[in-house]
Amino acid sequence: LCIYYADIAGNVSEENISRQAIKYIRENYMDSELSVERVADSVGFSHSYFSSSFKKEMGEACSSYITRVRMEKAAGLLKDTNYKTYVIAKETGYSDVAYFSYAFKHHYGVSPTKYRQNPQ
Repeated sequence: LCIYYADIAGNVSEENISRQAIKYIRENYMDSELSVERVADSVGFSHSYFSSSFKKEMGEACSSYITRVRMEKAAGLLKDTNYKTYVIAKETGYSDVAYFSYAFKHHYGVSPTKYRQNPQ
């Protein structure tokens, strides 16, 4: 059962779709199976409609938003814990630590190890 937030005219609001999607992503970022398709399913819309609606409302693609949330969580864990990189990768939804390190370096410009030594 999907519940849609509607405006007075009865149309589903892009803002509400995005709000629901953001909540779902923030609650599930640690799931390595999280994808744009799963987020779209969670709000009850097709992948294509959801993707264009999210990008229009948020100014970035849903996949980029998922990555950004994961990277912010990873940076926080690197800064605030002594967890090994492979544990942080798993905690933030990456089953492959090498890909996590690649994605982290692409996002922050430094490796997870260097980030931990000098958080930005």
